[in-house]
Amino acid sequence: MTVKKSVCIYIPLFNEQGNLLEVFRRVEAVVASEPVYEWTFLLIDNCSVDRSQELCEAKAQADARYRYVRLSRNWEAAAAQASFDFCDADAMIVLFSDLQDPPELIPSMLRKWEEGFHLVNGIVRTRHDSTLVKTLGAKIAYRLIEWLAESKMPANATDFRLMDRRMVDAVRACREWPRFTRGLVHWVGFKKSFFEYDRAERVAGESKGTLAHSIRLTWEAILNFSDKPLRLISVFGLVVLLVAVLLAVIYGTGRLLGYPAPRGITTVFILALANIGLTSFFLGLIGEYLGRCFTQAKGRPLYFVEKTINVESGPDAP
Repeated sequence: MTVKKSVCIYIPLFNEQGNLLEVFRRVEAVVASEPVYEWTFLLIDNCSVDRSQELCEAKAQADARYRYVRLSRNWEAAAAQASFDFCDADAMIVLFSDLQDPPELIPSMLRKWEEGFHLVNGIVRTRHDSTLVKTLGAKIAYRLIEWLAESKMPANATDFRLMDRRMVDAVRACREWPRFTRGLVHWVGFKKSFFEYDRAERVAGESKGTLAHSIRLTWEAILNFSDKPLRLISVFGLVVLLVAVLLAVIYGTGRLLGYPAPRGITTVFILALANIGLTSFFLGLIGEYLGRCFTQAKGRPLYFVEKTINVESGPDAP
């Protein structure tokens, strides 16, 4: 008797009551076309305050394939770790509940997985919600990450992906905080395949991806995967020192030759303020790294679970 491979579709949600019924309908239509696999749906609720909990609980009670995990509060990025902890399938697919990533592409992702790829990752070709600021900001962010971070993440790579068991276990072993899961997925290595797709409009609700959120993700990606900013501080300090020595030599030589140094109290003030500003910025950057060491040293759990339905395994399963 042939044992079916198991696939888990992880659906993160936070206040997605307007999307959930459509999500359930579309993913069930997709899995019905792939009966050779054993399917489960992992709903991780980041402590929604709308009717999302009610809808998820009703679905899990009516269909045993749905596993519902409600976290104790909004744990933001740490909630993604729960998916790796509670997934016990041979492969996990990440599908956001806003349906901007079409679940109808899942069969093609499965074909790539069967070819031997450990990661099948989507890359956005076009966005229906694109603006000039958003497009330009994304390009700058990816260039900064590529230049500064050690995790080589393709431009416009998204969280819409399939990961096999080995990759799920590898990312699960990384318990760091703050965390940038999208970067960790590419950092762990393994054999990867990418595909392009067009991102659709949101079915309902409002996007959680604000400009401030995007800036913070870029910041986390850089600090979590590189110490290059610290080395750049050293390089900058060395350059400033060399410029200071050069100016001292020029002004000293000029004074010996009878050419006094130029006067200008305004210049002194500007240079002093610039020095204070740069020093404060660099100290703050160093503080960001030290703060991460402090947070990690405390060793606190990344999240806590309030309630589960149809869950038999996991760190907080009954």
